[in-house]
Amino acid sequence: MEATTLPSPPAKKLKLDVPEASTTIAEASTSSQSVVPQSNPKRKRKFKKPPPPEPGSSEDVILRDVFSLLGESSIKAAEESGLDYTAPIEKGVELELTVSSLSSNGMSIEVLI
Repeated sequence: MEATTLPSPPAKKLKLDVPEASTTIAEASTSSQSVVPQSNPKRKRKFKKPPPPEPGSSEDVILRDVFSLLGESSIKAAEESGLDYTAPIEKGVELELTVSSLSSNGMSIEVLI
């Protein structure tokens, strides 16, 4: 048997030299007084409000029970202040609560004061 040799890979291409006359985006923006917004990879995403529950679904029934317990004024105040989807406590904290009411499907509803 005769040993076959594989052809060598093609040679690497050299980088092209960048001419000194070229400007970067930062230099161009400072010279023309316009600012180019740069994307920040660690930027927080804007919270998107979840869609309302389907009418007649179990989520809709629970939501209506919670609305009736809290009252229209407290719900509008939370929406206006932007706190309607923020938790007042950290996740995983144990609390002792008193049941304020029972929903129509038997779930307990508590109010954290």
